[in-house]
This record gives sequence, structure tokens and C-alpha cells, in this order.
Amino acid sequence: MKIILSLILGYVLTSILASALTTKPEPKKKEKLEPPKAHVTVIALGAIAKRRFHIPEKIKKNKAGKEIAEKGTPILIPPLEGESPPATLYYREKNDDKEYAKIRIGFNNPASINELKANKQYRLYRRNEKSGSDYNQYITLPMMAENSQALLFLTQKSKRTSRWLNKPITNSINLNSKKLKNARLFMKNISSERVYLRIGDADQVVLKPNEGYVFKGEETQNMIKVLAGKGRSGKVLLIRTGIRIPPENLTTFAFYNADPATNSGKSVGVCRVVTTRLKFSKPEKKQ
Repeated sequence: MKIILSLILGYVLTSILASALTTKPEPKKKEKLEPPKAHVTVIALGAIAKRRFHIPEKIKKNKAGKEIAEKGTPILIPPLEGESPPATLYYREKNDDKEYAKIRIGFNNPASINELKANKQYRLYRRNEKSGSDYNQYITLPMMAENSQALLFLTQKSKRTSRWLNKPITNSINLNSKKLKNARLFMKNISSERVYLRIGDADQVVLKPNEGYVFKGEETQNMIKVLAGKGRSGKVLLIRTGIRIPPENLTTFAFYNADPATNSGKSVGVCRVVTTRLKFSKPEKKQ
């Protein structure tokens, strides 16, 4: 009996070992790698539309029974089409995509950071918001490198009420550039006038149109005074205030052409943007 049991156990063990040797291990599933990303904030800079009101009239009858028109309370009406930039632009991930994704646009104010695929040119479209369709190409985003971060300012030269219906001028600022990589405070003059800066105890800096300036100081708080104008007698005070400069962020002041009628009598507007510097993991080296 013992001999029979030994033979049976031996046969079972042999079968198990043979099965283990012949069974092939399941291949490991390849992990889908996320495409490299780039990040951009889009802000439109320009004149604010003048406020317009509609005064409705009500027809009433007087004591004599005669109909008379009586003016009602003024109602604020929206700007004319093209007076303000689009609040949203649209793009497609692939050329054959039928659906559009959104990018929110700031107007003289900060906007959210948008994550897009790196090393790719994006066409941004303006949509007819009344119909919800009719997409027309508006601008093309500059191609951005992997793990890059940029500010994109949009401006218009025209002063017509339909100015934002035309394709805007783009001004891209690479926050990863050598100039801005470790900067805390950056000034960019996109206006057509000269801007005069005085930051803390530093000497005055004159910014011509399209020039930028990186503040080299290490202080986290400073007094800033900014004037603008085309000559000594025409200077107008834009800013005179204390400012906190967070070391982990980039604070940008952008100066742009504005309408004095809607900008407290000043022809140069100021947009302050505090951008969070994103932290990127270094790509793994191929072995």
C-alpha cells in the first residue's frame, strides 16, 4: 500500500512541475504614458467699453385722458459686438475632432492656467455665442515645450467698437526663460507710451513700448511708483502703493493702451498678474 501511495504522489508532483515549466508567464501590460504637457494663461488687454443705457418709455394717460410718454428707469445694456474680447476660446485636440475644448480668457485681469499638450500648435477659435456654432479661427498658440509655462497677452491696435472681431496681436512671455526663471517681479510695457518705474530705493527705470524689466531685488515687500506719458509735462501717476512679492510666485505688471473715458482719465491701464510657478518632475533618463 505504501508503495502505491508513493507512486501516486510522485506522479502528482511530476505533473505539477511539468505544468509549471511549460506555463508561460503572462506578459506585463504596457503602461500608457501621458503625453508631455505645457501650460499657458491667456489674458486680453485693452480699453473697457463705454457704459450704455436704454431708457424705456411707458405710455400713460393723464387726467384729461390724453396719452403721454413717461421715461422709465435707465437699463444698462451690454457692449456692442466686438467692443470686448471673447470670454472663451475653443480648440480641438485632433484635427478630425468634432468636439471643442474651452480656454477661459481674462480681460485686464488674471485668468486660470490651461494645461495643453506640449510641442503642438493649437488653433484657437472664436464662436458665435448666439448660435452656439460658427467657429472661426482667431489665433494660433505658439508651440510650447514640455513642462513649460507661459503668459499670453492679446491686444488690439484698433479703437473701433468692433476691434475684438479682428485677430488680436499676441505677446507671449515664457516664464521658464533664463530671464524669468528665478524672477519674482516683472514689468512689461505693451502700451504705446513710455512707462517710468521706481521700485523701493532702486533708480528709476524707463520702459519704452514693448520693453520689459525684471526686478533684481530680493525683498519680499516694496513700494512701487509708476508714471506714464510721452513727455515730462505729460506724465500721469498710474501706481503708488506697497506690494508684497511672494518668493514662490511671479508677479507681473502689464501696461496697455486704455480709454481715458473708462480708465479714470488715464490712457494707460495696468494689469497685475500673480502666477503660481508650477513644479515639474524631471523626465526619467532612458537606460
